[in-house]
Amino acid sequence: MNFNYQILDTGWKGSIGETSVGASIHLHTLQDIQLPIKSFKKQIHGSDVFDIDTQFPDEGDGLVTHQRQTLLMIQTADCVPIHFFDGNRIGMVHAGWRGIRAGIHRKALQFFDIKNTHIILGPAISENNYVVKEDVILPWLKKSPDIEVAVRQSSSENGYYLDLKKVITLQLIHEGVLTNHIHDVAICTYDHPKFPSYRKNGPNQGRLHNFIYK
Repeated sequence: MNFNYQILDTGWKGSIGETSVGASIHLHTLQDIQLPIKSFKKQIHGSDVFDIDTQFPDEGDGLVTHQRQTLLMIQTADCVPIHFFDGNRIGMVHAGWRGIRAGIHRKALQFFDIKNTHIILGPAISENNYVVKEDVILPWLKKSPDIEVAVRQSSSENGYYLDLKKVITLQLIHEGVLTNHIHDVAICTYDHPKFPSYRKNGPNQGRLHNFIYK
C-alpha cells in the first residue's frame, strides 16, 4: 500500500489506501473537511491511549477509533504526531519525550493488527535541533539501552541530541511493525518558517493540527 503526500505552505496532506492524513497550522482547514472532529480538550504529555468508541475522556494523548467519517486530531509544536492505520482502525498519538519514554507508541499499537499497521510520523523537531539534559537521557538509556543509536552528546551544551523519530521507529519495528510500513514526513518544525515550534518560539505561537480519517 503506497503512502503519497505533498507539502503545502501551511501544512501537508496525504493518503494511504482509503485513509487521509495530514496537518495544518489552521484549524479551519480541518473544519472545512466537514467531518466530526475528535480531539482531547487537554493533552498532558502522558502515555494513555483511548478507544474513543468506548471511552473518551477530556484529557489524554492518544485516541483510536474504527468509525468511518470521523476525523481524529492531535495538536503538536515539536512533539511527534503519530498516525496509525491498519485498514480497520485509525489512531493519532501525541508523542514527546515523556510519552515516548513511557511507551505511548507501543500502547497505541496494541489496538491494531500489527502486521497490517502503517505508521506515519508527521512533522516534528529534528535531532539537530533537539537537546535534552542528562537527567532526562541517562536514566532512559539505563532503562532502554536500545535507544543509544538515537542519542549523541552535544559538544556545545550540557546535554544530548535526541532523535525522537528514530526512537519511535526502532521500538515499533521491535514490536513487529514492518520496516516498509513506517513512513516519515521529513519536515523539522524548528526549521520550517511557518510551523509552530515550542523550542524556537515558546508556548504561545500556535499548534500544528494533525489529523487522520477514513
